[in-house]
Parts: sequence; C-alpha cells; structure tokens
Amino acid sequence: MVDCAGKDRLRFSFKTRQKAEGKADLLRIQRENEGGSILDFSAADRIDAKFALELLRPHGATLRDAAAFYLRHVATISASITVDAAIPEFLAAKEKDEASQRYHKDLRLKLQAFAEAFGDRPIHDVSRTELMKWLYGLHVSALTRKNYARALSVFFSFAKDHGYVVTHPASDLIRDKQRQTKPGILTTLEAKALLLAAEPDFVPALALGLFAGLRPESEICRLDWRSIKLGRCIIDIDKSKNSMSHRHVRISENLAAWLAPHVKPHGPVSVKGDSYYVRLEKARQGAIERLQQAHEFSGSLQNWPQDCLRHTFASMHAAAFKNAADTSQQLGHGGSLTVFARHYRDRVEESEAAAFWEIYPPEKIEALAVA
Repeated sequence: MVDCAGKDRLRFSFKTRQKAEGKADLLRIQRENEGGSILDFSAADRIDAKFALELLRPHGATLRDAAAFYLRHVATISASITVDAAIPEFLAAKEKDEASQRYHKDLRLKLQAFAEAFGDRPIHDVSRTELMKWLYGLHVSALTRKNYARALSVFFSFAKDHGYVVTHPASDLIRDKQRQTKPGILTTLEAKALLLAAEPDFVPALALGLFAGLRPESEICRLDWRSIKLGRCIIDIDKSKNSMSHRHVRISENLAAWLAPHVKPHGPVSVKGDSYYVRLEKARQGAIERLQQAHEFSGSLQNWPQDCLRHTFASMHAAAFKNAADTSQQLGHGGSLTVFARHYRDRVEESEAAAFWEIYPPEKIEALAVA
C-alpha cells in the first residue's frame, strides 16, 4: 500500500511491493514538479491566485472557470459603454421601430431620470440591487414605479441584444400581482354620451375603440381608411403591437353607421400622439357634463380606466354573443382563454350588452323611425 499523506489522504493498493514502490517514486517526482512549478509565479501572482480562489470557493468555481467567463465577455467589459451613451442609441432604435410618439416620449422621460443617477456609469456595471434601490427611492406611486421598471427592462433588453451588458439586471424588477378586480368599462349610456360629445372627425377613432376593440396607439392611430372595407364589413389590421394581433375585425352594423359619414378612399383614420389624447379628454369632459345634467352615472368616464374602450368592447361582445373564442379572436388575443375569461366573463347583463350594440348615430335613429 502507498499512503499519500496530506489533505486528501489517498491510498493505493498493489499486489507486489515492487509495484507499490514504483507508484511511490512516480508520486514523489510529481510532487517535486508541482512544488517547483509554483516558483514560476511571482509573489504577487500567488497572493492574487489565493485571493481569487477564496472569492470563487463559495460558488464552487475554479480559476479556470473564471478565466473562461472573462474571455467570453471581455469585449463587453472592455467597451464600457456608459448609460448616457446607450440611451440615445436605444431611443433612435425605437423611433426606427415606429414606436408611438407617446410611448417614445414616455421612455425618454423615464430614462432621462435614470440617467441622472447612472449616466456616467458603464452600463454593464449597473447591478440589479442598485436598480431596485433606485426604483424604491423614487417618490412615486406603486403603478408609476412599475412603469419605470418596465422602461428599464426594455432598455436593458436592448443593451443585452447589442452586447453592452453581460446579464440582464432589469428583468422582473417588480413582479405583477394577480389582478384582483376586472378592468373598468363604460356603461352603455357613457359610451353613447362620449360619441355624441366628440368632435366629428374624432368620432371614427372612438367608434373603432368601442365597437371593434382596436388598440388606440398601435392600431387606431396607425390605421388608414384603405384598411376599412365597409362593403365587406371588415377591418384589415396589418399594423399592430405584434404579429399575433394582425387580423380581420368584423364591422358591426352600428359601427358601420358611425363610420359611414366619415369614410375616405385613403388617409389616416385618426390623429396621433398627444393630439389623440387631447381630443379624447375633450370628448370625455363633454360627455361627463351631458350625463351630469341628465343626473345619470358618469363614474367610469370620470375615472377613465386604462384601455376602457377596448375593455368595454370585449365585455359587451362577450355578453351579447356568448362566444369567448370569437371575442378573443376579434381582439387579437393569442393562447389560452383563461385570462380572457377572468377579465371579461359576466361583466354586464345581457340586456345591457344588447343595448350597447344598438347605439347608432342620431341621424340613423331618425331615419329608422321614419321608415
């Protein structure tokens, strides 16, 4: 038996003494060679190696692992692109991607605030812990903080794709909590009041949101009259937020009535950017005044839940036509119907939904009465 004293305490067994002595001689030579090789390192190298091993030991990594990782990412680390340099490049890319003016402005303002704290830092050096500390140091509401986190996630995804960071520190900074309440929607009276209070050339935009469920920025503001085919009763949505949303949306009879007086051979259906929201706010305030004068409910118009035109369409369509798959297809949803059912099932009574799809322009109602 050859007994190797030391930390690992290895033992080797052999059938003959001669073979055991041969193994012992080989081990002595190996030890001498390894002991001599350490002399090739300077004192500073030995100290550096010892310190590095102590750092790596808790992670179960070796110096070779660390060196390989460094070589894979040395270009990123050496480039040292700063946050200030990366933000303009990111915003320029978003502009080329035809991001909406409102979304582009929102990203710019949020990243401007981020740059005030991290602008001169190499982007690869910004840690997740620092981002969390910065987010929760903002004196903003929980919803606004979540919006900042989403902007950072999009920005660092761009940085990762372009090799500016080694890891993505901004993914899921603030996890979405399970929605406890269903999305807010308008009542039938509120929807009608909104349409009647809108400026004439803004009516098609509102009608498309209410009766076709189109998204305001990624669909309505991008829509051309050539895509609205009244004769075939379809809207060709070829520009949207993603490829899943490209679809044909049916034009209901009341939607056709609201669109018909404004239809053109071509040209934008709606104003864009801030102008859209200025028109929307004006129509909303006008509708609130109408309903208050009539002593009718206007709470949803006053609170204006996010995406309430689209959510109103989904809830009213589901209640009236009892076909969740068809409603989901009209909305451009993909995948399971679980989320759809949780948000839109049993939102309104069937009679309310039926009345919603009977909202026509006053001139159409008058014509029907005469007939």
